[in-house]
Amino acid sequence: IQDKIISGLSISLPQAKEMWEVMRADKKNKNENVTDVILTDSSPKVDFIWNQNEFTKMWEDFCKKYS
Repeated sequence: IQDKIISGLSISLPQAKEMWEVMRADKKNKNENVTDVILTDSSPKVDFIWNQNEFTKMWEDFCKKYS
């Protein structure tokens, strides 16, 4: 269902470098990496930590699929 909804939209996504800088400014990040967190009922759970190269690859793949 999500692919059908998104495929009908025309959206403009920022470049990976711009998105990285916004995400890197978050207070939970350390050592120039971005920390993604999944919230649970009891406490935050760190899901994974991105370095810039990993994030850039993921973001560029996402943009190709959805823009």
